[in-house]
Amino acid sequence: MTKLKLQADEVVVLQEIGVEHGFGLTSAYTDELYLTNRNIYCVNKGIFGNTKNIFCYPLNQIKRLNDRPQAMLGKKSNGTPSLEIYFINGNESFSFQSGNRIKIQKWIKEISKTLGYSELPDEEFDNSDTPIGELKGVFNDAMSELGFNFQLGKKKTSNSINHRESKINKKCISCSAPLIGIKGQMVQCQYCDTQQTL
Repeated sequence: MTKLKLQADEVVVLQEIGVEHGFGLTSAYTDELYLTNRNIYCVNKGIFGNTKNIFCYPLNQIKRLNDRPQAMLGKKSNGTPSLEIYFINGNESFSFQSGNRIKIQKWIKEISKTLGYSELPDEEFDNSDTPIGELKGVFNDAMSELGFNFQLGKKKTSNSINHRESKINKKCISCSAPLIGIKGQMVQCQYCDTQQTL
């Protein structure tokens, strides 16, 4: 782990090694990622472990939508899950070498908690694109057709969304800003005013 020069009132909340930084396909899992109560640091390392750069991303520069920081689960061009964080001056993408999806969910929750937002409920993390998630969906649909009233892998809530009306995250087709809503819903991007269907 790299020794960071933190401010006097800055503490490390979460750290990870074996991180890939960026959107390219040729990056290696050599970087380190740190979340503090003020910043996100990405320590860019070479193949032999030498530090090339230290990137600092202030937490107060993260965009917010519907009272949530825009740190979300995304996908790279090769289909690998990634942690995508949208800042005022651009966005950054991080992938983890092992336990990628679980670690991304952990980072999203910790970023939200560090910024003082309530913790995201587990059902906000959709795993329907994984084989296990697809099996859960088939099982839940079959059980509801038979008249059984329970959902595998979901906690019962009094105001849960209909199974067919699931929330999704997408990027704006014009400016790539994050959009959140129900599948099939017409939404307007708050940044460029483009209307599109989720």
